[in-house]
Amino acid sequence: MRCSWVLGGQGVSSYHEEQTRMFGRATEVMRAWNLLLDRSAAVRSGRRIRLTRFSRILALYQSDFGSVPKTIKVTGTSGKGSLCAILESMFLRDGSRVLTFTSPHLIRPNERIRLDGLAISNEALNNASEQAMPFFDKVLDILGDEFQPSFFETMLLLALHIARACSVDLVLLEVAVGGYNDVVSLFPSPLAVITTVGLDHRNELGENIQEIAVDKAGIASSGSSLVLGPSVADSAMFAIFGDVLRRGIEVVQADRGRINIRKAGSYGFEIQVGDLCFKFPLPGEFQLDNLATAIAVFESARTIGWARSWASIAGASQAHLPARLEFIPGSPPYLLDTAHNSLAFLQLLNHLKKYYTTPKIALVFGASELSKVEEGLQILSPVADVIFLTSGFYRSAIGASKEVPFASLSTEKTRFFKTPSEAHHALSADAHYFDLAVVTGSIFLVGAWKEILRIGTTNKVELKHS
Repeated sequence: MRCSWVLGGQGVSSYHEEQTRMFGRATEVMRAWNLLLDRSAAVRSGRRIRLTRFSRILALYQSDFGSVPKTIKVTGTSGKGSLCAILESMFLRDGSRVLTFTSPHLIRPNERIRLDGLAISNEALNNASEQAMPFFDKVLDILGDEFQPSFFETMLLLALHIARACSVDLVLLEVAVGGYNDVVSLFPSPLAVITTVGLDHRNELGENIQEIAVDKAGIASSGSSLVLGPSVADSAMFAIFGDVLRRGIEVVQADRGRINIRKAGSYGFEIQVGDLCFKFPLPGEFQLDNLATAIAVFESARTIGWARSWASIAGASQAHLPARLEFIPGSPPYLLDTAHNSLAFLQLLNHLKKYYTTPKIALVFGASELSKVEEGLQILSPVADVIFLTSGFYRSAIGASKEVPFASLSTEKTRFFKTPSEAHHALSADAHYFDLAVVTGSIFLVGAWKEILRIGTTNKVELKHS
């Protein structure tokens, strides 16, 4: 099977019913994709269930198709998507063909699979589903109905199918949650990354930093190299060392001190690394940690023969990732950010304090857990003049204003809305009062807001039958 691809323009999506929007039932003609989507809908969840299930599925895949492609595995509390975007740009500059798998998506599931930096199209997703259908049928025939892949696993298997069909040189795999806890840990690889370690997903990963760090260390295969981001705290690092040393894993610490900032602004940075000077377009001081981590990963990849030229790190100048401190001009102008845990909320707060000190700010906020509603508003409300707290998006934590944990919040400046559309309407009516509107708290809220604003996410790639 030969892979051909065609670039398309930026996608514009209508505002569908919420479940449809998040899970991508785009058109009636996408029958193969819709069939896989329906099959995955009732899959049982839980750590032990998914690891047992996918280990058998992956073994069957390897039996049919041989080894998986060269893979770099990425985990962390925050920064995973940014790191993948930076690495993708470096390896593309280096002449490699790259498939990047990330999750979740903002608007359409297509965004989870990028080929050479561009998201696959609806047609590509359906074609891949159709071509991979015999393997999905075989999973059920041989292993049984209880081994039906979940939505995440279905997308991951489709990504593998596209990578094999298109003969990619490298796959960047982002976890869903954790390390040992995640099916991506089952992929053999000589190279893995932990970007950051913070308190998130405590119900699955652990109650404290040390427990969460150990779970994330599980992303690394035995005998491999594990790169740690420069902001990983000592307490987390000691816990990681305790886990990986017994498995013969080499730890590489990324060094932000190698990066010299020549100019900084809300747009990004002009930087120097060694004798290389280039613009780095991802705004936010924390992105320099991600850049330093990407450099360490790229150097490790060169050591094992997966990359060619040191100068290719300048490919970071082409890194692009929507909804990470994404500035949208307008009245009011918007700053969209997918921060959804305390670590990311603090990073957003620091950015606002540094680059938006004088404007009158409206905060549009929504989260997937009540604890994150309180957490996020405690951190961000001091810089907000008015808070537009909203529900009505996929996985929204609150359904009514009475459910909001206002115990330690300033209620006089907080307004509640049942849907993002209602919040947008109210904000638009008061637009002249605000110099900036910040939308954050959940990737699903930001995705819904981008649809309201009719802003696409990325260019598309179409894979066609041949």
